[in-house]
Amino acid sequence: RQDGRPDRLLVCRNSSGDDWIDLRADDVNARFKELVGDEYTIKDLRTWHGTVLAAAAFAAAKEPTSKTRVKKETSAVMKEVAEELGNTPAVARKSYVDPR
Repeated sequence: RQDGRPDRLLVCRNSSGDDWIDLRADDVNARFKELVGDEYTIKDLRTWHGTVLAAAAFAAAKEPTSKTRVKKETSAVMKEVAEELGNTPAVARKSYVDPR
């Protein structure tokens, strides 16, 4: 956040540019739907991002040689994704990494 800007999560300038307007999740999702249609939401972007991060991390990892190594590597990847998304590894795995 820059000096002089309000301490809010997401804002934009009003049409005259002299004040800040709070943006809610509903506002962002509504605009997103205007742009891409009703089939997708902002959460879909977050899930896509988490899935791409996980896929890249798995691709960069060494081939696991045992079930224990698979579990450890999966845990490390979920931790990496969670840090990027600002979640716990459990939330990242359950909600933001497509298991396919």
